[in-house]
Amino acid sequence: EQTETGHSSLLTDTPFDTATVDVLGDSETVSLYELKTPFEFKVASVEHLDAIGKKEGYSFYIEAGIYHGGILIDKLMVSDVASSHGGTVRWRRWMRSGLLLCEVPEDSRVCITLYNKKDSTSSA
Repeated sequence: EQTETGHSSLLTDTPFDTATVDVLGDSETVSLYELKTPFEFKVASVEHLDAIGKKEGYSFYIEAGIYHGGILIDKLMVSDVASSHGGTVRWRRWMRSGLLLCEVPEDSRVCITLYNKKDSTSSA
């Protein structure tokens, strides 16, 4: 939904509605309303799973959601399933929201949950 100013109704006018962007050493202040790129983050790995008894023979995946006021404001992002090797799971994958950065309210939270299951073919 658009307001009379053309901004998404999820946005609020706050003193924190600008970002400083450093491009090749030249700093420039940009309005957050101008950031038209998707909200995304990279999942690299989860380590030290052996410390909680999840070593070999388990598969893992991640669910991430963007919440505002306790309400999920976009669909959940779900990673591929990956196996643990030596207590470490590696994804090295980008998780991308359907929201643009300029559409994410300032006080939103990203909740990331790691799920696991015992591999059915594992003897561990």
